Amino acid sequence: KEEKESLWEAFSGVFALLLVLMLIIVVITIYYNVLRYSYKRDFEKKDYNGKIYMLFIRILRHLKKEGFVMSPDETVLMLADRVKEHFRFEGVSFLEVAEIYMRYRYAEEAVTQEDYKMVAAFRTGLANKYRSENSKLTVWLEELIFLSRRKSLQ
Repeated sequence: KEEKESLWEAFSGVFALLLVLMLIIVVITIYYNVLRYSYKRDFEKKDYNGKIYMLFIRILRHLKKEGFVMSPDETVLMLADRVKEHFRFEGVSFLEVAEIYMRYRYAEEAVTQEDYKMVAAFRTGLANKYRSENSKLTVWLEELIFLSRRKSLQ
């Protein structure tokens, strides 16, 4: 009888632990989807200038993962010079992306639809490269961290 009770207690403990773990996973997944929806909604509301800024932040994060970190005393052009032609997606290099970003950010020129398409193509290519080289869990966790910290980046 004691053996059955201790076995039942062990089973109950394991079951409770699994239930709590599943609940945590569900809550984190819901949180991730809410953040992703919020980011997508904010992105869609922006004009091309705002979209370029949001894409550029993501590009810098991907470049950092590839080993190209922009130091505090470095300009975007200096970073572009270091990146050179390491990454070219759909015929777009990081130097071209940097020039578009700088025109928007410093010359206060309006970004055209063509500029936006170029930056989006580069960002998509860089993201796809990263996805192909890392596990789905790693990509998902890094996206969760990015989305949860994005308000501080803007």
